[in-house]
Amino acid sequence: TPLENAKIIENDQSIEQYHREAAKKYASIQPSDQTNDDDEDVDVHYATFVHINGYLYELDGRVKDGPIRYGKTTQRDLLKDSCAVIRDWMKADLDEVLFTILALAPNHDD
Repeated sequence: TPLENAKIIENDQSIEQYHREAAKKYASIQPSDQTNDDDEDVDVHYATFVHINGYLYELDGRVKDGPIRYGKTTQRDLLKDSCAVIRDWMKADLDEVLFTILALAPNHDD
């Protein structure tokens, strides 16, 4: 079920570790050479796009008012419509390059 899948991803420490390593590697402000602290905290943030009852929602733990509804979508168009939202984010701050996009999707042959 979707809830079971969410729990698997939520509890998979390797996803967070890979994300944290990439953030450290490509961050424009590197941890201080003087501290040599490999465990220095790196600001990471996750947002998820989902299709629910015909609509595209963003799930973001930092948003206290609940999910953000962007508009209509279908399961087939979920990735395309999510990318349109992300493109708008990118256009809003052209100097920001510290982001990663990960799609968990089935393999389609079409």
